[in-house]
Amino acid sequence: MSKWLVTLMVVMVCFFPAQSVEAHKLTIDNEREDTVQVQYDDGSFSKRTTVHVLDKEGDELTSGSLNDQGTFSYAPHADKAETLIAEDGMGHQAKVQIDNLTSDENGYSTWSIVGGVILSFLFVSIAWIIKRKFVYT
Repeated sequence: MSKWLVTLMVVMVCFFPAQSVEAHKLTIDNEREDTVQVQYDDGSFSKRTTVHVLDKEGDELTSGSLNDQGTFSYAPHADKAETLIAEDGMGHQAKVQIDNLTSDENGYSTWSIVGGVILSFLFVSIAWIIKRKFVYT
């Protein structure tokens, strides 16, 4: 591979980054004692989202979809409910313990994955250039 091609690749990576990725983090927030608001970090929600209510043993007590306001009520099972899991059907999932209602989306953020790929590419490119420099001089 010629030097101009390597230089061109480095310039492309540095000065023409990939298009930004707009990811959503799904959160579960307490609306009332037995009702939660499930939404993305930008305040929107998906009507496809399903909420599962689990007891202490992990058995499902009930499940259902969000209403038109993005909320879900688990009132009939509030006394036995331990954990809520919201799934939007597009890969986002939030899980929360009812006693503290601090949601936690599973998986890595998109930016950490993109950053890792870019750093890996740069590391391999620099290592390859250095290796070539010592081998062919």
